[in-house]
This record gives sequence, C-alpha cells and structure tokens, in this order.
Amino acid sequence: MNSSDYIVPLFATCEKESPLNHSIKINVPRFIGNGFFVGNHFITAAHVFREGKDHYFEWNNRKVELKDLELVEIRELEYDNSGRPYGHHGSDKGDVAIFKFEGVHSPFRLSNTTPQPGMSFHCDFYHKKQYPKEEGHTNIFFWRTEGHLVIEDDDPAENFFGMYMNPVHPEGGGSSGSPLYEENIVYGILHGGGPIEHPEVCVFNSASFIRRLLHYQDR
Repeated sequence: MNSSDYIVPLFATCEKESPLNHSIKINVPRFIGNGFFVGNHFITAAHVFREGKDHYFEWNNRKVELKDLELVEIRELEYDNSGRPYGHHGSDKGDVAIFKFEGVHSPFRLSNTTPQPGMSFHCDFYHKKQYPKEEGHTNIFFWRTEGHLVIEDDDPAENFFGMYMNPVHPEGGGSSGSPLYEENIVYGILHGGGPIEHPEVCVFNSASFIRRLLHYQDR
C-alpha cells in the first residue's frame, strides 16, 4: 500500500429536506473531511465534527464510527458568527482530534520540526466539490497538491503555519484533516483556507504540536 492509502474520507449523518416533501427531514450520509493513520492513532481536524452526527469512516470494508473509538485528545478553536475560526495564538491552541486505532501499519510518522523554507510537500485528500450532489460515498474524488512555506507572515501563530498550494485547493470545504507530508513524514494537518485575497494559501496545524499532545519521545 502507498502512503496515500492511509488517508481516508470522513462522513457524517446529516439532515436534509425530503425531495418529495419539503416539510419532512431525512437523514443522509454526507462527506465532511479527511483523516489519516499514524502509528496506533487516527487523526483529523476537530472542526469537521461541527457538521452532522454519527461521524465515521470506512476501513477494510467495514464502517468505523468515531464515537466507538477512544478519544485520546481534542483541541478546538473558537468560531465567530460567520463560521471563521479565531484565537490561533497560544502554545496550547490547535484544531485536531486524535483517536486510538490499533492494527494499522501506516508508513506516516509525525515530524518533530516545522517546515523550513525551500522544502516542498504533498497534501493529498478527498474532496466533493466537482460533483453536483453533496450526499453519498460516490461523489468524491482524490486530489493531489504540492506546497511551499509562506515565509512573510507578520503575525505567526505558534502551532499553525501557511503554505502556498498548487493547484489551489477546490472551494467548498472537505479537504480539512488531511496531512501535509514529504517522504511519509507528516509536517501538518490541514486546518483551513487562508485569507480570501490569497486562495492559494492553506493553513496547517503543526505535527510537532500533535507530537507534544501524544507525549512522543525522540529516539
């Protein structure tokens, strides 16, 4: 298996109007983001849980509900009325949820350093925007991007950093929770898009912060 095989789409049960009767709500599966395996853990962005309920992914042809897994750690940011996160500054700030999940021999490892200028990275993820329907498992596709570090940040946050991505991530959400990596070393987890005037920028929660949460020891 390739490293990208250890990146999986996340789904949730969401309510929508019945196409036959708009006064009736029905439950449908909806794609909400991504997650990936590192060691004995499954990692995703915490904010993906803001949508729907009964969040799950599929692995080895079985449905895995996150509520049935042990939650090791979760760090969430606050959001304003427009749905934009704030309060990124602080050594304890993050956007990550870590679950215990054993028996997966993922090649991914968490970096103990932050990206440096001149390094290039991959960010691969599932996304849904190119399809007309939002619901279901068949309306997603795998998207590959490359990026390099944004070095002119005048107000950096300790546990977050920006990357210029090529091609630009599709609009509409869904790539959150995917790993930024090179040679199977994960440097960040996708938190969200950058400022509106720079759609090519994505913001990542650093893997070194996740390592600290897991109390990793360097060998």
